[in-house]
Amino acid sequence: MEYIFVLLLTIFFSFGNKSMSSPFRKVCYAFICILVILILGLRYRVGLDTINYMNTFDRASTLEFLKFSEIFEMRTEPLYTICSSFFKGISKEFWPFQLFMATITTSGIAIFLYRYCRNPFVGLLLYFIICCLYFTTEIIRESAAISIFLLNFENLAKRRWGRYYLFSLLSIGFHYSAVIIWLFPLAKYLKLNIWFIGICCGILFITPLFDYINRVLVFASINNRIDAYIDGNDLNLNWRISQVIQNGLPCICALYFSRKSSLTKSVLRPFVLLQIVFVVAAFAIPIIFQRFINYTQIFNIAFIANLLSNKDGRQSIKTFLWSVIIFSQVLYWKGMHSAWFPYVSVMNPKNIQEREYLWYDHFRR
Repeated sequence: MEYIFVLLLTIFFSFGNKSMSSPFRKVCYAFICILVILILGLRYRVGLDTINYMNTFDRASTLEFLKFSEIFEMRTEPLYTICSSFFKGISKEFWPFQLFMATITTSGIAIFLYRYCRNPFVGLLLYFIICCLYFTTEIIRESAAISIFLLNFENLAKRRWGRYYLFSLLSIGFHYSAVIIWLFPLAKYLKLNIWFIGICCGILFITPLFDYINRVLVFASINNRIDAYIDGNDLNLNWRISQVIQNGLPCICALYFSRKSSLTKSVLRPFVLLQIVFVVAAFAIPIIFQRFINYTQIFNIAFIANLLSNKDGRQSIKTFLWSVIIFSQVLYWKGMHSAWFPYVSVMNPKNIQEREYLWYDHFRR
């Protein structure tokens, strides 16, 4: 019910966006964001990885007992480790730290969408449908890194390289995968042409090569980790096809329908193309590239939101695009339903048996 209320409220404001004054629009937008922060920050054991993070937090040291060497030796990244230790000193309960992380993630993404969406409420709506629960309950560390990067994007767009690479260290401090954003300035060279298609086709040829490389690897620890992924569900063909549908189909359709609009010159467009490259690369080598899709997903959402908000766009195209978006997410929502529904709050904590079984099956078997 909590999720549905936020969705309905966002839909309502999206229709009234044009008639709102700028101050009132900001108030409505901020109200939705605060509501989302409270709902997701005060959740109890909602999300499979959230349960893992709760267990990790229980074992965390407070700052006074945290050794400098431990900051870099622990499985979690340095900034996340320091923040969790700080909040462990405030409360032994996980929810204050969870609220802090939900604030970082939601604020950064919301500010980016407000800056780059013609109708920011449509951007928020797409975010809720496509990746909100995934970002805030499953990839807590990485989503904080992504959010900080989105706030840092202004420096990239204005070519303030010193500031950009300096602040990128904050993202990397929350998740090492954020090192990929060091290459994002190269995205401006991506164009939808024969070279781009050639790059995507070339990446696909890596798939059989990667399987061969795995067989001849001499580093046992790396080889075993790759084998573990291959034996699981992460690298099977069904997963690869589903992630292409989920993360690739909406942006491919958006690029096609925007080819004769002003969006061809959008600052977001190169990163939508980059998302397609990542989607193709994740089909070939999921273990490396599946995480990088998360760093371009919000660009994709903002680009689609602008296409849907284009007053000159045909209604039939908008209806078709909405249908594609919903279709592309159905299987993922179905698979993650038990991880996110029903919602449970820290105000009335209780374990959902099916969710606990699902978590145990994924991480403890």
